[in-house]
Amino acid sequence: MRAVERQTGCCWQTFLISPRRQSRVHELWNCAPDSVAKNTDMNSDSTTTIDKLKQLLKDFRDERDWKKFHDPKNLAVAICIEASELLELFLWKGPAQVKKSIKSDAAFRKAVEEELADVLCFCLSLANVAEIDVARTVQEKIEGNKRKYPIEKARGRATKYDRL
Repeated sequence: MRAVERQTGCCWQTFLISPRRQSRVHELWNCAPDSVAKNTDMNSDSTTTIDKLKQLLKDFRDERDWKKFHDPKNLAVAICIEASELLELFLWKGPAQVKKSIKSDAAFRKAVEEELADVLCFCLSLANVAEIDVARTVQEKIEGNKRKYPIEKARGRATKYDRL
């Protein structure tokens, strides 16, 4: 018997598969026999769309019957709480120490990744319930920021746009 992990929605499930059935399971799951059957189409920023992440979060929410809790106000509050937990990781550390820790301290990096993921998950969940197109909204925001912070005035300066 071989244990194979498979993601269903947001959950990982472990299946015990006999060697005889292994090739059929991999054929059905559309994955290479020697690969871990983790969701390989969503394992990096370069291969994962925002829409796929939003759908993954919807599926996770709906499988647990949590839609009733996901209203814009509660999700905005959750974003703030999770952002505070992310910020807490940096408390009392200087910028150089943080930069070094992210690169060399696996436990610290993992904690940052987990808190960042929490923030992003709630942001995307808010976009879901508010029907906000994240890609369009971010592009529009950057275009507005380009007007507020023209390169010739803002380059190398950390000054608010109304003081440039």
